[in-house]
Amino acid sequence: RGGDGFPSNCCCLPAHWPKEVQYTPVYLWDSHIPADIARPHQGRRNTVGDQQRGRQRYTTIGKITDPPSHPAHGQFGLFAAKTIPPHTLVCDYIGRIFRDQDAPAASRYLLRYAHGLLCDGSHTANEGRFVNDFHGVSAYPNVRFRTYTSEDGETRVGLFSQKKKIRKGTELTTEYGRMYDLSA
Repeated sequence: RGGDGFPSNCCCLPAHWPKEVQYTPVYLWDSHIPADIARPHQGRRNTVGDQQRGRQRYTTIGKITDPPSHPAHGQFGLFAAKTIPPHTLVCDYIGRIFRDQDAPAASRYLLRYAHGLLCDGSHTANEGRFVNDFHGVSAYPNVRFRTYTSEDGETRVGLFSQKKKIRKGTELTTEYGRMYDLSA
C-alpha cells in the first residue's frame, strides 16, 4: 500500500479524473474509528483486484456541455458507458469512512454509510462521486443510493438503476435527499 492506505498498485485512473482527488476502489477507514465499530462493516477483506472486478463496467465520467441550463454545466458527471438494465448495481460510492463527529464539515461529498458513519468522497473516492442530483436535469432520478451487504459481508453504498433501463450515454442522476441530509 502507498501512503495514506491507498493501494499503490491500484490501477489506471478513469478518464477525466481530477488531479486533486485520490482514486480508490476500496473504502478507506479513518484512524479514529474504533475497531469494534468498523469490523462489523468491513466483511472479509478481499484483495484490491477482487474489489475492482466490475469497475467502470457501467459508468464513464464526462464533461457536461448541454444544456447550458444544467446546474453542473461545464463540470463533470457520471454517464452510462453502456445500456444498464433495470434494478442493477451500477457502481458503489466509495471514499473515506468517518464517524459523524469526525467528518469534514465543509465536504460536499458526504453521504450516510451506516448509523453513526459517513462516507466522504471529497479527497479520496471512486467514480460514484460524480453522480449529480436530478433536480434541474431530468423529471426523476434514474439511479438511487442503497446500502447493501456484499458477498464478502462488507457494508457498501451502491448506485442502483431504477425501473427503466438506462441508455448508453445518459447522465446518471440521483436524488441527494436523505442520503445527503446528515441529520438522517
